Amino acid sequence: FQQIMDGAISHARKQRHEFLTPEHLMLRIISNIDCVAMTFKYAGIEKSKLLAFLKNHLATLEKVPGKHKYEIDFSNNLLTAFALAGTILNGFNKSNIGLFEIIYAILNIDKECPIRDFVVSNIKIPLKELLGRLITEIAFIDPIPQLENSGSAGDHGEDDGDDDDDEGSGIDPDDSL
Repeated sequence: FQQIMDGAISHARKQRHEFLTPEHLMLRIISNIDCVAMTFKYAGIEKSKLLAFLKNHLATLEKVPGKHKYEIDFSNNLLTAFALAGTILNGFNKSNIGLFEIIYAILNIDKECPIRDFVVSNIKIPLKELLGRLITEIAFIDPIPQLENSGSAGDHGEDDGDDDDDEGSGIDPDDSL
């Protein structure tokens, strides 16, 4: 998860965006994690269509003027998503945030959120069904997939053959904020 966050922050910084948004995070996730793109494909949205939307949306965000250094803040929508993801973690008795928790949380933001609005208007299945699939992923898939073209990100939670829930890879949400 830290690699995803670092990449999203790097992209926002290169574009001189004042805020890190759910769209920055989703661009990084969709670009690098095939199983997430496959979840959206299941719902009828191709990876290329998602990426085009995200790139076009991010290109419209206001840029911080000048060349001075500045700190990127988390947008209200991203803070809302992290809070909801934390609630999801508690509900599943997990301690590490994962990609599917974040995506589920983003799709449940109850105020204007461009990526959520795009997904809702383009999916070919009911939103409830897509959210159900994400909940299944949250419940049964602990590891964070390795980013394409990157080195090892640590233990990826290979199945050890027992039926108990293994703790997943990731970071403590309190450490990322």
